Amino acid sequence: MPSSKGSKPDIISKQWVVVQLSSNGEHEKSLPLIEKTVKRILKIDLDIFIPAVTEKVREDNLTMFYMDGYIFVEFRNGINYNKLSNTNYFEAVLMSGLNRLSLLNDSDIAPLRKGTASLRAGSLAKGDKVKVLKGTFKNLTGVISAVYDNEKVQLNLNLSSKPLLIDYPSSYLSKIACD
Repeated sequence: MPSSKGSKPDIISKQWVVVQLSSNGEHEKSLPLIEKTVKRILKIDLDIFIPAVTEKVREDNLTMFYMDGYIFVEFRNGINYNKLSNTNYFEAVLMSGLNRLSLLNDSDIAPLRKGTASLRAGSLAKGDKVKVLKGTFKNLTGVISAVYDNEKVQLNLNLSSKPLLIDYPSSYLSKIACD
């Protein structure tokens, strides 16, 4: 319903239920599987936001969470979200008080969406020194030798045995500040 003549209509913000992942959920590589599990347990099609990205590296899928341990499920009245608690992928539904769901607004989720998008986009350039955050070469440092797009780069790693050029997802790298 419009708030007054000539003004914009009131925008109703979506609310989100905060769900804590179990150990299995945190280690699940398939984000679509987590989404399908929520919909199967609740028996309804809801929007689900998982603050993570999954990228294929060689034959393996690597998932990087922007915020570890939590997902956000669209809130609708009349749904028993507690059915998710103590299941294979979910530990608990966060509550604020006795039998009252802890809800977040879209504005609360916006920074997480922005951060998750930054994991995808990357901001690396040729010559940048980086640390590997995930994958086989975790914790090693290298230099970007080519940037293919915002999602994949060529990384030059100096291993003790020999130098190695490898294509790597930019979201699994962290730029190291130059001294």
